Amino acid sequence: MIKIGLLGAARIAPKGIIHPALKREDSILTHLACRDHDRGRDYCREHNLENMTLTDYNSLAETAELDMIYCALPPAFHLDLVEAALLRGVHVLCEKPISMTAQEARRMVSASAKSGAVLLEAFHYFFHPAFDIFKDYINRPELGEITSARSVFKVSIPNRPGQLRYIPELGGGALMDLGCYNLHALRQLFGEPTDVRAKADMQYGVDVALTAQARFGNIQAELACDMRETAPREDYIELISQNGSLRFDSFVAPHRGYKISSDITGLDDIICGPSEMTTYDHQLGHFIDMINGAAPRIAAQDAAAQMAAIDALYAAAGMR
Repeated sequence: MIKIGLLGAARIAPKGIIHPALKREDSILTHLACRDHDRGRDYCREHNLENMTLTDYNSLAETAELDMIYCALPPAFHLDLVEAALLRGVHVLCEKPISMTAQEARRMVSASAKSGAVLLEAFHYFFHPAFDIFKDYINRPELGEITSARSVFKVSIPNRPGQLRYIPELGGGALMDLGCYNLHALRQLFGEPTDVRAKADMQYGVDVALTAQARFGNIQAELACDMRETAPREDYIELISQNGSLRFDSFVAPHRGYKISSDITGLDDIICGPSEMTTYDHQLGHFIDMINGAAPRIAAQDAAAQMAAIDALYAAAGMR
């Protein structure tokens, strides 16, 4: 039985780890680390977590009673806690973005390599079968040579008290919260970005929207993210080839329903409605497989490369 500790009583945790773990027979949530134990007890009651040990952040990172930790804290808190857990041999599934900078990410990856503990950045979309289907379409000969790509992720996130996306010291901003998905997906499909250009709309000390252009391998690509209150919900990847276009709508959360569509003869549209298995279910399943010795679908080192790409986009936008 995989004993799981939850680092942070966060909003993402119910769908990110609690519900997926409760569905499984090989894992159990046993510890919750939070600053306020009264709030922690309320959180456990709200989410049907029984017999949980309440503790603080550092104690959870240093306990030997756990097999894995799910880190749901803001990025600014990741480095020391995740590094400490990894060095003790505890496996860590860490919410994205994994850190504040590439230098921090490299330290975490080094700790994983040193101890042999599994480290995975929680880009949940990557583990859903829909992304594999999309990759298969990209390799179809009917598509022809791809010339350009565009990826967009927009979600209205109002600036309310305590909203971490608007607190730069905690790792806020549209790129860190939304655009990291666009960047990650383009990297997985086409390679690392070069010739980066970027422009950000700065408000409240963070990028509330950002657009960037870069080359990913041989592909010229654009990404756009927007968390302004007026932003419509939208996430897609669109590819333009010599023969037409291919588009993947709802790539971030395909379990809500997704569509892969094309205007190219021979590439049929795929429309799938909501599914019971979520991206987070697939992610936890693969993480536990990795703990049990399965080859990783994505290496820990990718998290450092991802943060290096984020650093490059922020530098191009004049933010670092």
